Amino acid sequence: MTGWLAGMVPKLLVLALAFYREPLRFGHLVDPTRSLPEAFGHWLAAASKALTPGEIEATAAALNTQPETLREAFLFFLRQTLLSPRADHYRTLGLSRHSSEASIKHHHTLLVRLFHPDRVPDETERNSILTARINSAYQTLCDPRTRRHYDSCLPPLPHDSRTRDCGTDFFRPSESTPRFSALASTRYPPSLPIHPRRPIVWVFATSVLILLVLLTLIR
Repeated sequence: MTGWLAGMVPKLLVLALAFYREPLRFGHLVDPTRSLPEAFGHWLAAASKALTPGEIEATAAALNTQPETLREAFLFFLRQTLLSPRADHYRTLGLSRHSSEASIKHHHTLLVRLFHPDRVPDETERNSILTARINSAYQTLCDPRTRRHYDSCLPPLPHDSRTRDCGTDFFRPSESTPRFSALASTRYPPSLPIHPRRPIVWVFATSVLILLVLLTLIR
């Protein structure tokens, strides 16, 4: 990407589009145990602004894609990176544990606006679940008392988390296989496992039935 284009387009959208096209190259992004970079909130705000009705056409043109594709790529990116069922409340809102109360409120507003079921009628069921998850995270973190209690139950962060997650490696492909959230990647439930004994029981029952029929015919 040329320098002038990189300056026009929020880099989180560039990453989202690359992730949308080749998610297997960015396995580290879907790991809910990793801390988000401290700057993620600024990237999220800039990307959300670039997708507003007055900006999305120009943003998509700069990335040589369609507005609908760009929006879907960004929502897919957020579903996979933030909204895994295993993510803690901070990651769900795109925050670090050091985020301010103002950032908590701002991110809640941005994400609810993006995932509100009324905005994508075809995804009403899934987006209703995601919006409920976003609201739950907000309700816990917006109150200082419940936030303190929640923080006390979280595992401690690594000592080098602030320097390690400054964003240097966030945009680089990792080439590792991502573990996609079932809810994020599809609206359908996973297939139920087949009990290993069921085929054996079925074959045995069928054999007994055939034997009984043959004995009846012989008589």
